[in-house]
Amino acid sequence: MQATVFGALGEPSRFQIVELLRGGPFSVSDIAEALSIRQPQVSKHLRVLSEAGIVTVEPVARRRIYHLDAEPFGQISDWVDSFERLWEVRLDSLDGYLNSIDKKGKTMADKTEDDVTAVLEKIEAMAEPFKDMGRRLHEVIMDSVPTLVPRVWYGMPGYAKTKSSPVLCFFRADEYMSFGLTEKAHFTCDDESPDHLIESAWFLTDLDEPTEMRIAAIVKQAVG
Repeated sequence: MQATVFGALGEPSRFQIVELLRGGPFSVSDIAEALSIRQPQVSKHLRVLSEAGIVTVEPVARRRIYHLDAEPFGQISDWVDSFERLWEVRLDSLDGYLNSIDKKGKTMADKTEDDVTAVLEKIEAMAEPFKDMGRRLHEVIMDSVPTLVPRVWYGMPGYAKTKSSPVLCFFRADEYMSFGLTEKAHFTCDDESPDHLIESAWFLTDLDEPTEMRIAAIVKQAVG
């Protein structure tokens, strides 16, 4: 079924017709006018789409109205999802393989300790007054979720759930000290939010108790 559907969708004009029908039903003449295609050509394309089960036709008076059929697209979605599950299994196997390699050389604990050392060295290399802020930020982040694993991420102190999982939060010192979240952080818009913007980065000028409490809360929410 997928091969037939993909074959039907592979022709540019037929793909345009399907995109047009996503907005609602159209007659042959309406499609021809909207896409600047001659009616005989539209009819041929619709016949192919109909044979592939992509469109259905409904006679209305003297007109033939065409609709999209959702079933073939559901089958395509299931087919694509099967590849996602396949990759999840392969990535799990890869993770197990990498862990086995770690056991042959350094242990995972040794490598994690190396990462922590690298993060602390990165903080100590910061210019004043950022060095003290960096030390305290590291403490606040680790105190808020002690299971986090630090590592240097794009030249910055980053923090993840595990050694091999994505970094969730980080901080860096340039002209300003900034604290931020990655797209992997567990954050969503508030239910009452009037927009779809999610706060993901903040500039710091100082670290007082309210600021530290807010950072700790953000880290806990980011971890989920």
